[in-house]
Amino acid sequence: MANTYAKDTLRYSKKYSDVLIANNASKLLMLSKDKQRLVMAALSNLSKFLGNYQQWRESIRNAGLRWSKIDSFESFLRIMNNNHNDLMEWLRKASATLDDEGKLYLRFMLLSGLRKNEGIQSFNLIIELSKKGRLSVIISMKNYHCLSITDSNSF
Repeated sequence: MANTYAKDTLRYSKKYSDVLIANNASKLLMLSKDKQRLVMAALSNLSKFLGNYQQWRESIRNAGLRWSKIDSFESFLRIMNNNHNDLMEWLRKASATLDDEGKLYLRFMLLSGLRKNEGIQSFNLIIELSKKGRLSVIISMKNYHCLSITDSNSF
């Protein structure tokens, strides 16, 4: 997560550095609240690095911007109310272009609900244990019921 945060901070700092240079944060009012918060955080980090943090804070205040907190319940509702048809359409299109291993990985991620890094580690562990012939032993030891993923063409 820290790696992604660092990349986002660098990307937003570069993209919106003109806001900091011009000392005009009102340009950020056009952004969504989520993106606005991320850009403000990135520019705050950049302003601290450049030594003009107080000037940046004044620019935020003059533009009428406020730091918004992430409301976890609001985020949950946004996810639950989201139309996931776009995701399923993307999965169908992606599976049409992927080989069997890629389709299997996408299906694993869809069914497991893991975060990206956790999914990669888990998938790699499954492959490693399978190559060693220990996967079925571990599954039966844990008394898990495993999904049969023999038809990798269907989503």
